[in-house]
Amino acid sequence: MPAEFFQRHLDIIFFVYGLAFFTAGAAILTQRRFHTRFRLGRSIGLLAAFCIIHGLNEWCDLWGLVKGRSPALAAAGLVLLSVSFACLLEFGRRLLNTALGRLRLRGSLSWVLGALCAAALGAAPGDSSIWPRYLLGFPGGLLTAAGFLVYYERNEEALRPVQVRAPFLAAAAAFAAYTLLGGLVVPQAGLFPASALNTDSFLDCVGAPVQLFRMLCAAAAAWAVCAMLKIFDWEAHEALNETIRVQAAVNELLRLSLAPMPLEQKLRRMLERVFATSWFSVQKKGCVFVSDGHELRMLVRIGMSEALAKACGRLPMGRCLCGRAAATGQAVLTAGLDERHEVSYPGIAPHGHLCLPLKREAEVLGVLNLYLGPGQALDSRQQDFARAVADIFAGMLALDRAEAAVHGAQKMETIGILAGGVAHDFNNLLAGVLGNADLALMDLPREHPARESVSEIRKAAQQAAQLTGQLLAYAGRSPADMRPADLNALIRDMDSLLAMSTLRKVPIHYQLDAGLPPAPMDAAQVRQVVMNLVINAAESLGPSGASIRVETRFLQADREFLARAAAGAQAEAGPYLQIAVQDSGCGMDEATRSRIFEPFFSTKFTGRGLGLSSVLGMVRNHKGAILVDSEPGCGSRFRVLLPCPAQPAAAPASAAGALGRGSASI
Repeated sequence: MPAEFFQRHLDIIFFVYGLAFFTAGAAILTQRRFHTRFRLGRSIGLLAAFCIIHGLNEWCDLWGLVKGRSPALAAAGLVLLSVSFACLLEFGRRLLNTALGRLRLRGSLSWVLGALCAAALGAAPGDSSIWPRYLLGFPGGLLTAAGFLVYYERNEEALRPVQVRAPFLAAAAAFAAYTLLGGLVVPQAGLFPASALNTDSFLDCVGAPVQLFRMLCAAAAAWAVCAMLKIFDWEAHEALNETIRVQAAVNELLRLSLAPMPLEQKLRRMLERVFATSWFSVQKKGCVFVSDGHELRMLVRIGMSEALAKACGRLPMGRCLCGRAAATGQAVLTAGLDERHEVSYPGIAPHGHLCLPLKREAEVLGVLNLYLGPGQALDSRQQDFARAVADIFAGMLALDRAEAAVHGAQKMETIGILAGGVAHDFNNLLAGVLGNADLALMDLPREHPARESVSEIRKAAQQAAQLTGQLLAYAGRSPADMRPADLNALIRDMDSLLAMSTLRKVPIHYQLDAGLPPAPMDAAQVRQVVMNLVINAAESLGPSGASIRVETRFLQADREFLARAAAGAQAEAGPYLQIAVQDSGCGMDEATRSRIFEPFFSTKFTGRGLGLSSVLGMVRNHKGAILVDSEPGCGSRFRVLLPCPAQPAAAPASAAGALGRGSASI
């Protein structure tokens, strides 16, 4: 009775059978699974193809059952059956390969079985449907069932939060059962095992058609596949939550970056906030370096021992991991200590590093150094967060530099206004002192005892007038008599003057490029600039083995070049004449370099601190620029740029002249 009932309602069975597979395939295709970290998503499209094509095949069987089976319908059903099982076989192979890792089933397996199936269909067309089931469906179902089991076992830790153990086990069981019912129970044929195990023998033995059990397996498989698809929804939800967490952390860092506090304290607070981010799996240990163009200096550190801080306190560009990151402008990620980790100390423990350059455009401002556990790797999202943190830190360093430059300019401008006002008023007073001193000297006889005292008063007033002149030059109130002049000739004429300006005999090497065009300049002010720079260079030299080099040349300066100038806010890109004064003396550190143009700042015991400040004012009068390069123990180089409207002329063969290229002694 049950057998007759199910036989009469095979149309319903075929319809539900096909609908179950078709629903599973549609669910897979409509699921967002791209850019997933679950490797199942890379091959599950083949399972969708199997489900949809196999569902269509069952509906073809339904059509044949209701309307009668024509040759065309039989051929279409055979094609759909073969293609669907081929997709199942390839999906099972790829899924198992994904789960097994190194032990892989070659892709040629699908091609070989497909070729055998095609050959069998050509050789025995009468038994058409048994070969796709034997050669494609049976191995494909077994591989798929095994693939689901092994994949869950190998990825259980990642899948545990999603709670999909039951769907994976159900899918494995459903496809294993369907393998037996759809791959071994075939239409009756004259060859073994189809002659013994077939749909008719199954009906006689069980009392129900095999299609009923296939339908139940299809329904179970469809439920399991649809249930396991939630791993992609969970992943998308987690990605969204992680994006929110990252954005919250970044917003907090941005808020801290705008807080009114010193740079060092601000960097420390931000670094502590980074380490407090629970999902950012780095050690609570790291530091921030700042760059001066030649070396890295550790500005902030957290969790680092004194020995480590001492060993890494200053790093030349290119040395160790942080130096390499600064020199190349590229991030350095290591999982352990290798040959690139050049800095070491007793008791160093295995660890990894993530060294990120802090860049603004092409300039490296510093390095963010984060410590990782030995063998630890950061996923792409955590690396993206680390790069975002580095960008925020770089923005802070750039902002601090800009603020320091603005404050420095405002400070210099304020000092200039004050110095100019005082010098102007004092100069007026000195004019009265000098005038009265001259009148007194005219009235006093040569033998008068007060004449010597008045002469000393006049001499002191003249020296004071020179000081006020320097202050006026710094403030930009010293009038400039701009006339076209030959820079090389002007420097040649200063040879004897330079010789009288210092007591020490110091060799000066001249390298004056011939063919420089005349440029508008105040000759007296340019002489004073060269004089002050040479005197400063001579006073910085050691007792022996020192020298000074004076150079001139023509150059085209762009805005990027002028941006490096210590003074030159008014300078515009274009042609310039350059005067360079270089010494091999003691050099200057960064703190000294930042103050050398301040009035009354001097590193000499007897210095007044007005030499370089007056140079700055005179260069400003010419709308020029000054560049300073100096390192402790490496000497200093001052480059003064004066605007030049013309291009250099072709140099004649004998243009070197007496002081064109050579040396003299001061």
